[in-house]
Amino acid sequence: MNYKNAPIKTAVIGLGIMGRRMLEHMILHNAYKPIALWDPNPEACKQAQMLAPDAFVTASAEAAIATADLVYLSCPPTPRKAYA
Repeated sequence: MNYKNAPIKTAVIGLGIMGRRMLEHMILHNAYKPIALWDPNPEACKQAQMLAPDAFVTASAEAAIATADLVYLSCPPTPRKAYA
């Protein structure tokens, strides 16, 4: 795959410190295009969307997962098992 022409559509689940940090780095890398964001905390979603205004906040983690080719899980172990 030529990443310069076809970035990987990426969802970020969990938008706390680690999720936002990874999002910041994905934005800088041509290989990734953050398209979907989700976190149970509305304030975390708001902060993440300010970093990636082209991405959308989904109503659920499952909805974010369904839209992406790659999912970055930055959430506690229990929900991580459910989403993996």
